[in-house]
Amino acid sequence: MSDHIRSFVGLLSFAVGFAVCSAAAMAGYSFIPALDPSAVAGDKGTNATGISGNTIVGVYGDAPGMHGFSYNGTSYTTLNDPNATPIGSLKYTAAIGVSGGTIVGYYFNANKIANGFVYSNGTFTTVDDPADTAGLGTEIEGVSGTTLVGFYGSPTTGDKYGFEAVGSVPEPA
Repeated sequence: MSDHIRSFVGLLSFAVGFAVCSAAAMAGYSFIPALDPSAVAGDKGTNATGISGNTIVGVYGDAPGMHGFSYNGTSYTTLNDPNATPIGSLKYTAAIGVSGGTIVGYYFNANKIANGFVYSNGTFTTVDDPADTAGLGTEIEGVSGTTLVGFYGSPTTGDKYGFEAVGSVPEPA
């Protein structure tokens, strides 16, 4: 490819990226940082992953590992599933979705396998897809009312099998 074509492609890529960002700004979005104060720079920072009403959930990193969090507009709460076990010296809990007072996500066990969880009323409940007979790992990605969505999959092949689970997600009192 000639240098002129490379320059044109690079300029075009920049222009498209700028247009997308400008469109978001022109559409009336204002961006407000959601940075968990417990996050340590260089240890993955903060990743907001879900929102419901005024509650934002996500993941932040520090020296002991990765932790789920919820933020209600004024304060952060760290969420560490008590079943998360160290992999080496690190533990990992990820809060991914939220609906009302119910938070969902996953944690890793000592075998480096993900287990889904539902957090409600101050209690973690493990929820793994029963179709995962090979123990590949379950991740709960979203919740709406009493419906959960997520997947189980192989960490080695990358194959993922989505699911919807309808049941009795406990609602906060």
